Amino acid sequence: MDTYVKMGGTVLERASDGPFMFRHENGELSSGILKTAYASNMVISNDGVGPALSVTQLGAHPIADFYDDGGVLAMRVANGGNVGIGTSSPLARIHVPFSASGLANGTLRLGSNETTYPEAIYSISWGGSGQMGMGPYPSTRGAFGRQGLGVHVINTEEIAFKSTNWTNLFAIEGGSGNAYIRGNVGIGTTAPSCALHVNGYISTPNNIYVSAWCKYGDGDFRVAVDAVVIWNQVYLNIGSCLNTGTGVFTASVKGYYYISWNGLLDNTASAGALKLEKNEVMVNGMQPWKDIATTNVWINVASSTIQQLNVGDRIRVKTVGCRMFCGNNNGHNSFVVYLLSAIA
Repeated sequence: MDTYVKMGGTVLERASDGPFMFRHENGELSSGILKTAYASNMVISNDGVGPALSVTQLGAHPIADFYDDGGVLAMRVANGGNVGIGTSSPLARIHVPFSASGLANGTLRLGSNETTYPEAIYSISWGGSGQMGMGPYPSTRGAFGRQGLGVHVINTEEIAFKSTNWTNLFAIEGGSGNAYIRGNVGIGTTAPSCALHVNGYISTPNNIYVSAWCKYGDGDFRVAVDAVVIWNQVYLNIGSCLNTGTGVFTASVKGYYYISWNGLLDNTASAGALKLEKNEVMVNGMQPWKDIATTNVWINVASSTIQQLNVGDRIRVKTVGCRMFCGNNNGHNSFVVYLLSAIA
């Protein structure tokens, strides 16, 4: 005998040139239907070169059905090769129908609770580079130091979500991490009205906000001739770019900055002004209109500008000529700077 199937104490034997016969425990041979009550497993063994088991369906019917001990169909190999687990009508190569009773453990499960893969080994893998796959990974591979479920592609591939006619909805480029998003992005909202709609506050490492004013003393004014205005009373200095001892703002990020300043000048003195300097070169100046017939008049001068600053560029405000600059407790002046947009 070169092939046999064993069920408990009964053996299905086949000679190399003969049909299968049932050999029972008492040694007798018979043919026909085999039914055994033994609890031991079925064993199929073959020492030849062909398959240990070959099943051919000659009609338009299932190739094989497997039932549990309650007579319920557990698995079917349908005509054509589709495999159904828990269904008699598999619609795909492997068809596992949804089961509400199995939600706790999942309808389809790969691996155990402890299964993680430290390298490029995946529960599910596809073609492509040979490293295109999906599976669990350990905490040593996690962005937050936690184990998780990941999708892996190499540097020359991408991960994407598509829609009808292969329309790109979302894609991440392997290697660079560059991302493409087709529509508006909402953070904290399901109805984004613009390219980026944030329902909340935004904070980045490049935030730069300065709001300050100058106080020289308790008096009404101070005579300042060609002097740098010292913005020593600070509301905000996020980014620590303003030196409250020198009055100089130094850019720490390359970008476009909004700059606003104002001061209260006495019109009784000789002509004078305030000016904004970038790296000690004037970029904007303000001079109050002097009415010869009017004396002892305080005039507010104000201006603003948007400047592109490189890292290390310096901004300051200076007085020009002889002019009374009001710097008392009432705060009749201000200096505001904030970063509009960082640039590369």
